[in-house]
Amino acid sequence: MTTKKELVQEFRMQAIREAASRVVGELGVPGATMEAIATEAGIAKGTIYLYFKNREDLLEQTADHALEDLLCDLGALFDSDERFESQLRRFVRSVLGFFDENRHFFRLYQAAGQSTGKDEADCRSRRYEDYFVRLTAWVRRAMAAGEVRPLDAERVSLVLSEALTAVIRRRRLEEPPPALDADTEWLATLFLDGALSRRKERK
Repeated sequence: MTTKKELVQEFRMQAIREAASRVVGELGVPGATMEAIATEAGIAKGTIYLYFKNREDLLEQTADHALEDLLCDLGALFDSDERFESQLRRFVRSVLGFFDENRHFFRLYQAAGQSTGKDEADCRSRRYEDYFVRLTAWVRRAMAAGEVRPLDAERVSLVLSEALTAVIRRRRLEEPPPALDADTEWLATLFLDGALSRRKERK
């Protein structure tokens, strides 16, 4: 049973994570100092260290917590009995839609890698690893069912994940971005059919 002390601790940690998310969204990575986050949360800077080891720990836990919401939404999709093609379109739309609705999160997720000196593409938090494992298992099931060619499932998942990241980054720069359905269909079609034009005969 959760104690009152544990409830208070989780409440305060959530308030600090939300403040960190807002600061990163408004000021970017350089502006996301512990002082700025403490001011946004309305607490003393030293209070943050009661709950988080350092800035890197705070940013990573904040990114993990936000990604957990997305993973919950994707769980039912990964476990459904739909054909892979239909699932893929739903998956792409869900991820793009999540980042459209939570535009600050993409910058926050990048920040978790940048704050530790890693390249953003190499940032692999615990929640990201959970996501990637489930994504790969989903691709493997499609291969076993004969819906996807037998390839390296992890690399297929990596290509899909990084393609989504590239489109999300592009959508953040466009004002306004293309319609969500348009980008969903574009990426899903590219992934399913490739970039080459279909030819009945190849010389």
